[in-house]
Amino acid sequence: AWARFLCLLASSPDLSIPNVVLLDIFCLSLDIKLALDLDIAAGGSFAQTTPSEGREILDYLLESSSFYANHKEPIQ
Repeated sequence: AWARFLCLLASSPDLSIPNVVLLDIFCLSLDIKLALDLDIAAGGSFAQTTPSEGREILDYLLESSSFYANHKEPIQ
């Protein structure tokens, strides 16, 4: 889901939306299971992480996923 969200952001014009808002939009769009998985990865409530901590967690999960391994180009 994070990879698709990043691709969507990369394909749209720069709207200068703050990272905290982008992470909120992303998290609110997750289903319950994925939201719980994200909380587990955060070691608590993902919503309580800072934007930089949240981004770090999501990027780590992306790098560990098969989606990242199957796509050669880096995702910004």
